[in-house]
Amino acid sequence: MIQEIKTAEEYKNIITENKFVVIHFWAAWNKYDLMMRERLEELNAKFTGIVVFFGVNVDHLDLVDLIRNANVCNIPAAGYYYNGDLLETIVGLVSADQIKSRINIILNAR
Repeated sequence: MIQEIKTAEEYKNIITENKFVVIHFWAAWNKYDLMMRERLEELNAKFTGIVVFFGVNVDHLDLVDLIRNANVCNIPAAGYYYNGDLLETIVGLVSADQIKSRINIILNAR
């Protein structure tokens, strides 16, 4: 299960304490986010011990700066973090294969 990040401090701890993090930026009212979550849950099981997955609800107004700094301009979006740095944010619903491919590209570049 993908855990939700609820504070900016929690976000900072997660991206600095884990080598590779994928954060799903979502909203409960967006049906595409449900599909994205299913895909990320599937990949969470496949990448256990390699990548950690978390979620951020974009409707939490106290996280607006965090969301803006992650370059989220629409949802669903996925931020890819490596060693505490945001490498990129992919906006839009993508397939599990596309996410897996992106993760593998990042891992192979390191």
